[in-house]
Amino acid sequence: MFPAIQRYLVREIAYTFLAVLTVLAAISITNTLARFLGRVAEGRIPGEAVLALLALQSVPLFAVLVPLGLLLGIMLAFGRLYRDNEMTAMMACGLGPSHFYRSVLFFGLPLVLGLTWFSLYGAPWALRLASELALQAEQAAATMLTEPGQFREMAGGRAVAYSEEVDNQSGELRGVFIHLSQDQHEVVLVAARGRQYLDPESGARYVQLEDGERLETQPGSLELRRLRFQRMRMLLEPGDPEAKELSLDEMPLAELMAAGPELRSLAELHWRLAPPAVALVLMLVAPPLSHSQPREGRYGRVVLAVLYFIVYVNLLGVGRVWLEAGALPAYLGLWWVHALMLLAAISFARGPYRLRLQRGPTALAEGG
Repeated sequence: MFPAIQRYLVREIAYTFLAVLTVLAAISITNTLARFLGRVAEGRIPGEAVLALLALQSVPLFAVLVPLGLLLGIMLAFGRLYRDNEMTAMMACGLGPSHFYRSVLFFGLPLVLGLTWFSLYGAPWALRLASELALQAEQAAATMLTEPGQFREMAGGRAVAYSEEVDNQSGELRGVFIHLSQDQHEVVLVAARGRQYLDPESGARYVQLEDGERLETQPGSLELRRLRFQRMRMLLEPGDPEAKELSLDEMPLAELMAAGPELRSLAELHWRLAPPAVALVLMLVAPPLSHSQPREGRYGRVVLAVLYFIVYVNLLGVGRVWLEAGALPAYLGLWWVHALMLLAAISFARGPYRLRLQRGPTALAEGG
């Protein structure tokens, strides 16, 4: 009988977990999509690259969403069982905390193993690929100064560009007009031809104009400076040479381990190990937190669980900063945060939840 009940518990947890994870992923991906659409509106990336960048940038989010979804999935599944008195019936049949934890671990441990691989290898790979794709998208956008016959903002809104014609094959612009606000001066550039490009060395963004005029004035002044040019190159956005270097969260695990005892690398390693450790602790704290009285609301303990998760994640963030600054011993890492939150989980499990589960069948027998 018990294996059938445990399969039922695992199925309830799995369905609820998938539903919660879907909702959390939809919210996170929507926020990421809004950020990318803003970059498209600024002309920094072409619209065709949005979906690929969105998929790659959303992958690392699951390192946070899976532990949170696991916590809420277990709590909501067990909360429904308490509300419908199914948990009371199971306890009357002799099921205790070990049976419930067994179901939770049976479902959660494969997720923890997958999350470990994902956090150590999958998420950094996705971030590296996203950076490469973003650089290629910016280079592609650099050839599209503006759509013909339309005004378009550039350089973070400091410039407005217009062109009469665009050669789709060569990327050459014809009949170019640019209005630029620069150092309390208003600058207007008019050129017969132009082209926008990225410097491959520095990553700086330039526009090169040919056969044109530059008009410059200052607001409130009647003075107008006029300059004709055959060829002129103008910097739109400075480059970031360090942007091409792999950041710590993009480094493969082998390179991160080879970095030695450097504190930032050590903090990144502990940060990658955090998601599976968090998931394990949350699996222990979810069953006692989900316990509710017969007339208590199903979602009464969810707020407490979310607060527990927020405190956990913030302590990890503080611990990472301390570890990078050398304020914590290297051997301690972030394990002290997991140990502290595990003690909190054990205190929940040793509270009224554990006593009620152990005394539940006896109390029911005496009452009958």
